[in-house]
Amino acid sequence: MIFSFFYKCIKSNNPDDDLTEDILLDPNSQEVCLLLYIYSIEPPFYAELNRAARSKDYSKIPTLGPYACALHIILQNGEAIERKRDDKIRQGI
Repeated sequence: MIFSFFYKCIKSNNPDDDLTEDILLDPNSQEVCLLLYIYSIEPPFYAELNRAARSKDYSKIPTLGPYACALHIILQNGEAIERKRDDKIRQGI
């Protein structure tokens, strides 16, 4: 259900559309904004993701695996993404 909501929010009807690294590295993309929003909402989506990762619950890979991979790319490249943001905090002001 959450992924249907995801596709609706980004105005995509095709779950086979690629979620490319270029999209994940664009801090202004609808996809990145929505992925980070999902991580922060209640019920705590992050808690289930973290619990599955800590316990190595491989049964969660089909449902949480793609999300975890996308989130990993976003967070791993946070510094580079931050430089691209329109609303970044400027140093030296």
